[in-house]
Amino acid sequence: MQQPTSISKTVQLNQQQRQSSRSSTYNSLAARSCVAPNLWLVFALFTCLNLSGYAQRTDTVLRAFDADTTSWRYKMENGGERWQRGRAAKDFQLFVKWHYPASDSLIRLRANVSYYGTGTLYWLNGAAEVEIAAAGITPQNKDSFLYHITVNDSIEVQSWASPTEFRTTNGLTYAYLGKFRAKQKLIRLELYRKNRYYDRSVSIFNDLYMPAPRLQSIVVNHTNQYLFRPHQQHYIPNNKQFHFSREQWEKGRIKFDWSDSINHLAVSMDPTVQNDLYNVYLKRTIGKKIDTAYISNAWELSYYGSSPFLRINSSFFNKAGQYEIMVVPEVPGDFRKNNMARAIVVPFTVQAANNTLFSLREMLSALGVLFLSGVVLVTYLQRRNKNRLALAARQREMARLQLTSVRARLNPHFLFNALAGIQNLINKNDMGAANLYLSRFARITRSALNENKTDLISISEEVKLLDDYLQMEQLRFNFSYHIETSGDIDDVNTEIPAMLIQPFVENAVKHGVAPLGEKGLIKVLLKRENNNLVVTVQDNGSGFDEALQPGGMGLELSRKRIELLNNFHQEPPLVLKINSGTNGTTVLITLQNWL
Repeated sequence: MQQPTSISKTVQLNQQQRQSSRSSTYNSLAARSCVAPNLWLVFALFTCLNLSGYAQRTDTVLRAFDADTTSWRYKMENGGERWQRGRAAKDFQLFVKWHYPASDSLIRLRANVSYYGTGTLYWLNGAAEVEIAAAGITPQNKDSFLYHITVNDSIEVQSWASPTEFRTTNGLTYAYLGKFRAKQKLIRLELYRKNRYYDRSVSIFNDLYMPAPRLQSIVVNHTNQYLFRPHQQHYIPNNKQFHFSREQWEKGRIKFDWSDSINHLAVSMDPTVQNDLYNVYLKRTIGKKIDTAYISNAWELSYYGSSPFLRINSSFFNKAGQYEIMVVPEVPGDFRKNNMARAIVVPFTVQAANNTLFSLREMLSALGVLFLSGVVLVTYLQRRNKNRLALAARQREMARLQLTSVRARLNPHFLFNALAGIQNLINKNDMGAANLYLSRFARITRSALNENKTDLISISEEVKLLDDYLQMEQLRFNFSYHIETSGDIDDVNTEIPAMLIQPFVENAVKHGVAPLGEKGLIKVLLKRENNNLVVTVQDNGSGFDEALQPGGMGLELSRKRIELLNNFHQEPPLVLKINSGTNGTTVLITLQNWL
């Protein structure tokens, strides 16, 4: 792996631009010390004598923020032990005590605190030791809590356990979690109440511990899209990702041709304590021009693993030249510190793209041929569809004429049978029954003539027609009948083909129950099955041989009508089944997906 040499000045320049104004304050104080050396000497001696009380004086200033003398914070910070408040949880409050070396300078910046969700990060800035305590955890409730401590995110110094050591200050008993050496270390504390791990407190104490980043992979990602010059589009590989091995980047052998299809370059590394401390720069040498661009420190986490990765957009390296990816560990703010010795540098070369798919003239010629082919194809398809629609229209008109013919033959057949019944009553000299028969026949005839104007009628109208017809035939043959429509059908607004059921009912009367007299029974049932409408016509006659298909002209015309109705649809909506035996005949008409 190549170590950074000439890049340090560029990175330092970026750091200086992001430095705080604290250093200028320190320089101002130093300049004043030259003007009044005697005064500064007296002040320095006075301060050195009171150095041990620095934290206590800070506590005195902070005391005004918590005037409640019964609170944990007041008792801990005013107990004379120099405790300072840490982050609070629901059931406890952390307190921290810093120990700086005796040689610590006067104007050293003390620990700074950052918050990351449920975690707290303390930048120690040279503290030699750290003590940690938890108020709210006592010998009485200690078994309800667990804590765990690791150093440098790898060494476990305290396995998961309940606190065992307790101390008292200012009348408050608290759990003492230990004293730890912190010089250039990272101490991680997790503390939570049992059964509430989601509400745990995570505290990280970092004294500029910055492990060197370890890269896992470097991948060049391509896309399908033509991003810039369509007529000079470079070669797009079938494999949209190119992975470079560790051996390749450690020996500086990463080379690839530029292509407009390149979308970004992805760099991934091993997970760290805090990924955003690792900043990525890109040094570019294009001809005689050399510059360094700051990319980002916003590492992303993959859905497929714990390794963070960062994308470098192709706009940063879209020209042929020499490039260097630099992953530099840095700490933020007033603790700014370069770890250039731990930075990783990965050089790679982008070569000029000479491979194009086609020239501008070839592209225009191809577009012309495609356009003419498209015009011919569209014209052919339009003409073929026009002929197909015309044929379908002719077939539909022919089917409609055939259906009209069948309906025209059904009505005279019905009228002939009705008149034959009236004649029979007159021959029997049963004038009362004949008159009643005639009145119902007149109403049925009027309904039949009205139905000739439409193909569909409502279920309620069809049932009314059946009721009139069965009452009329009941005068002749004295049988019983029953018509039922299930309650989950909207019989007023649901329509079916006109006179769909009547021919089957007429067949049940003539060939089924007529010879039985008072013992004859006809049942008509309309019910719903899912989205289907199922019509059942049942009689208790002697039945017939289904192979011979008897039943008269009305039944034959009804079969033909159903066949023609199905021709109007891609999927036949009407299904007719007739089951006949010695105990009677059942006609089942299913109107599929009708409701």
